[in-house]
Amino acid sequence: MKKNYYFVLLLIISVTILFLGARYWYIKDNFTMPYKVAENVIQEALQDHSLSEYMISEEEWGTHSKDSVYEIVREPIDWSKFKEFVQTCEKKPQSSLLYSDGKATYKVMKSSYEETYNSIFIDCVDYSIENNDVLGRNQIGLLLEKVNGAWKVVGQYRNEDNTTHDEISALAAATDFVTAIKEKNTAHLLEVLNKSYFYSSYEIKHVDKIIEGFEKNFDLNSLEVQLYYDGYAMHADAGQYEFFITDKNGHDFEQVNSLIIHFEENGETMYYYHPYIRYFPFAEEMVENYLDLIARKSIAELAHFMNPDDIVVPEWVAAETIKNYSDYFGEQNLKVHHDIGFKFIIENSLGKEHQLEVIYGDGLMAIKDEFVPDFDY
Repeated sequence: MKKNYYFVLLLIISVTILFLGARYWYIKDNFTMPYKVAENVIQEALQDHSLSEYMISEEEWGTHSKDSVYEIVREPIDWSKFKEFVQTCEKKPQSSLLYSDGKATYKVMKSSYEETYNSIFIDCVDYSIENNDVLGRNQIGLLLEKVNGAWKVVGQYRNEDNTTHDEISALAAATDFVTAIKEKNTAHLLEVLNKSYFYSSYEIKHVDKIIEGFEKNFDLNSLEVQLYYDGYAMHADAGQYEFFITDKNGHDFEQVNSLIIHFEENGETMYYYHPYIRYFPFAEEMVENYLDLIARKSIAELAHFMNPDDIVVPEWVAAETIKNYSDYFGEQNLKVHHDIGFKFIIENSLGKEHQLEVIYGDGLMAIKDEFVPDFDY
């Protein structure tokens, strides 16, 4: 009887493992299929095929276009020019042909493996012979959709010279921004951000912090951006576009994964919103000021500092906060270092630690700290 019990248990465990394994490979296969198709198209171009078996014809597009999410932004691919783009980039000694291979965590794959459309960008990056700096970048955005159950390249993003409030311009701006982050191109980032009056006072030190935020919380090499049509901030009719930022690791933080780009009325100046742009450059400095007031036992100043939005913080709250820090750390000097996201670690010379978090919204910042007592306001 006991042997039968163990046999049944082993059978259940084996079936469960097989089921989970099969589901993982099913999800992975579905998620990576458009990336495999894009890679096959690139290989066809490199091998100088006369046609691509993965691209639909204009006749097929005429039938499919009414059901396509890319109907407005799509243009046909000139196969000869596409081959020239790929082959030329591959042959040049100081150029690299870059495109995503679809590597991602299970969580990322699970969230989008049922999608029926995808856009995959192919970049040709030119480097300097002297110092390997990036000299230029040319890009083609392949548009892929499931057509009659199979992934096909249905075209490419339309290339327009004029600046308009459309998703082509927005996607180009988002891609340019993320590329600058990946390449740590501080000069270009500063130039882009300074065009918006929100960030006109930003300096290189602020841009360094922006890059630090992304680098600490994302894998820069696999960082990608795509239009987020279902995003809460997506208002294309008002010139505002939301993008989903992701990498091979995946994230649980919706705000961190969302990049918003808003065009001003002139169609040129753009406002970028991401917490690492708007708030992160000032977060650590805010924590340092907070600790300085605690160290100096400045009760009145601390109470005023803790006021996030016209909320009167009683001085007894500040006094209790100072006492809690003293009880926990003693009278030693405290140092702060960044942990992850907007969380920071406070540490004394004995290695005793305490975590707090900078919270933000509507242009305001505040500190969320367990050492601050609850109070009615």
